Amino acid sequence: MRKLSRPVFSRLVLITAACGLILPLLSSCYVFHVAKGQLHIACSAIGLREALQNSELSDADKEKLRYIQRVRLFAEKELSLKPSDNYTTYLPGERRPITFVVTGAYRDRLEPVTWWFPVVGSVSYRGYFDPEMARDFRDELEADGYDADLRTAGAYSTLGWFTDPVTPLMLDLDDGDLAMLIIHELAHGTVYVAGQTEFSESMAEFVGRQGAEDLLRRRSGPDSPQLRSFLDGLADSRTFDRFMRAKALALDGLYASRPADLEKARLDFWARMRLDLEAARPEFRTEGYRAIRLRLLNNAVMVGYLAYADTEPFEKAFERAGRNWSKFFDLVREAARNDDPMNKLREMNEQ
Repeated sequence: MRKLSRPVFSRLVLITAACGLILPLLSSCYVFHVAKGQLHIACSAIGLREALQNSELSDADKEKLRYIQRVRLFAEKELSLKPSDNYTTYLPGERRPITFVVTGAYRDRLEPVTWWFPVVGSVSYRGYFDPEMARDFRDELEADGYDADLRTAGAYSTLGWFTDPVTPLMLDLDDGDLAMLIIHELAHGTVYVAGQTEFSESMAEFVGRQGAEDLLRRRSGPDSPQLRSFLDGLADSRTFDRFMRAKALALDGLYASRPADLEKARLDFWARMRLDLEAARPEFRTEGYRAIRLRLLNNAVMVGYLAYADTEPFEKAFERAGRNWSKFFDLVREAARNDDPMNKLREMNEQ
């Protein structure tokens, strides 16, 4: 299955590290952990030229580093994304996740647990560099009566506050998925609305998907096997997102009906959901999605599909802008000035 088939929950609360100068005044162990991790990454990352001379990197890895630079240039020149130094450095080390994300939700409704941090405002996730700390926090949420989920992040991003490096695991992605990931992250540095997770994440998801398609279409040609494979995976990711989003909306309706036995209603719903996915397997084009199995299901997992998978308003805005990226971002920025930017964008699309 395509690793980046859905939003990757990689917008960690690392901007908090910008408060490093006032850390002595802060008592939060979490803030200290984040700042310490950011400092380690900043000190460990090496420049691209040095990385390309590293004898421990294979020729294939070095070509991926060069490819990332071509993606960055394409994103800036052709997609109107804000220029930055992100992904111009490399973080040497093992091929393993470096960040872990914990989300929580109330057990009786599809409402995320949120936390407030400087600059980014209210967010529905907490990022960790230490997997043990992430597991402890997940367990703490569950002990407090919440549903919780722990997953690795597909990329490392500080939303433009620091120079984000390429990590070793990123080099294992194929060209389409890697372009989608890089463009997704760069989109956050172009438009990000503090406290508006759904708007910011869905926008970046659309830009990453469409931008990667534009890049592959230009590099490989409209009939290339590479583009066809990417589009098949993209179609499957959208089919899966629609399935999960529809189920999340149905579950939201179930909670609104206030079932007498909440736990039984939840378990019955997820059992039917797994059967429905089995029935939907023929709709998928790729073997990865035909073989997909739903892991842990709880409200923390489901709420993500309500908050992160709604790219349709941005698809319509892109068409309204004549598929012109500069005009598209003008529309997005106009909507972003509203208190409810997602609904504002929907209203603009209907005008």
